[in-house]
Amino acid sequence: PGHRYGIGVDPSEGIGRNNSAIVIIDFSKQNESGITKPEVVAVYVDNRIAPDNLAYEIVNGATRYGNPIVAVERNNHGHATLSKLKGMYWNLYMEEKRERMANIMTDRLGWHTNRATKPQMMYAFRDAVHEGLLALNDPDLIRECKGYPSETLDAIPFDEDLTEHYDRVMA
Repeated sequence: PGHRYGIGVDPSEGIGRNNSAIVIIDFSKQNESGITKPEVVAVYVDNRIAPDNLAYEIVNGATRYGNPIVAVERNNHGHATLSKLKGMYWNLYMEEKRERMANIMTDRLGWHTNRATKPQMMYAFRDAVHEGLLALNDPDLIRECKGYPSETLDAIPFDEDLTEHYDRVMA
């Protein structure tokens, strides 16, 4: 009670290769000096959960942490997660997009990772970690951060035989 949380989600296919990952951040956590410093307070990973069933785990975490905003990566399997989730949970991140032809604003659920948004997201995350603006307490998340090649912040390294796709980092 009295804390402000946010949840990031990276859905996977659920066939044992990539992990679906949920990361919960407390944005009202204060350090020993009384300065507010966001902190990762919970991490969920599973490489066998189906994208639609991931919605239940998201709602479970959101309910436990005061119904915060939930940002789901909507690429690929994220569409299945969001489709199920939108009927179960109300506080979902929506991306505003201006439709050029009609000159109207549309809202789309989730965060779309592409060549423009991924570098923005990765550089902001790296800066927050390096400048001590975000506390990381999960050893596996820290390991993924250390293993992520900094020279490729604008492109996720992908190898069909690689099972480590930095899912916690993406969430």
